[in-house]
Amino acid sequence: GWIVAGWVVSLVMAATGANQVGSSAREAFLVASLLSVVFTAFSLTLPNTPPLAYGASSRGSAIELLTLLRNRDVRTFLVTSFGVSLTTPLVYQIIPGHLQARGLPKAWIPTAMTLGQWSEIAALVLLPWLLRRFGTKTTLIVGIMAWLTRFLSLLARPSLAIAVGGGVLHGIGFGCWSVGGQIFLDRCAPVRQRASVQGLFVVLTLGLGSLLGNVMAGELITRSSSDVLVFLVPCVIDGVMLAYFAIGFRSRMSALQRTGSGSAENLPESGVAREMVRCAPELVMKSAGG
Repeated sequence: GWIVAGWVVSLVMAATGANQVGSSAREAFLVASLLSVVFTAFSLTLPNTPPLAYGASSRGSAIELLTLLRNRDVRTFLVTSFGVSLTTPLVYQIIPGHLQARGLPKAWIPTAMTLGQWSEIAALVLLPWLLRRFGTKTTLIVGIMAWLTRFLSLLARPSLAIAVGGGVLHGIGFGCWSVGGQIFLDRCAPVRQRASVQGLFVVLTLGLGSLLGNVMAGELITRSSSDVLVFLVPCVIDGVMLAYFAIGFRSRMSALQRTGSGSAENLPESGVAREMVRCAPELVMKSAGG
């Protein structure tokens, strides 16, 4: 969906002459508005699907969630996810303008930004194998390193081709870190707490992290006269988060993790694949933001 939307916006902008100097991006907002109306109407036709009730009290569920958060690996992952989510908005706030300033026609920026979704598809296909072959910790580290490498490459002011092509690193980061992390959380949590811990992850990343990250991106654009500081800040944040995660995440099975029926790296490849399919609704919602 993200890929198709990017191409449609590019084609509409090219057809309406949006490449002209001084032209706005109103076509992108027009396409978004029309699609929003269509999908809003479609949503009204969907059946009512209330969450499953497990019969546990809210107090008991809260205690179980707090117990889960005392797990060092879970806590380290959530803290790191919040830190990394501060830099993700820069991909959408700053990089499009940077590519246009480097000479990429404005009408084709939406298409260029879909490169990350193509690599995301590849990362998701390979994710079961990565979890089996390298384990959870290494797979998640690959995700952070992909985002860090992306910002480091822009800091070095590469050629336009490399600046555009580096977008594939975003998809690798999303697939390995965000989706791999969701699978990790799902396998750690007891059945009754899976939705709660996934909701907490979304609040920390797409909620609070995205809000603060967009504010930070706006401040960097306003206050920075060069790209050096703009891309240096996310490099520092992602670098610190990478070090924190590498030191704090132990990637060992604990008694608490066993209550969640095992960790991802102990599942057969088909088991991880089935788990990804089971989590498909949550992953689709997350993809809308990444």
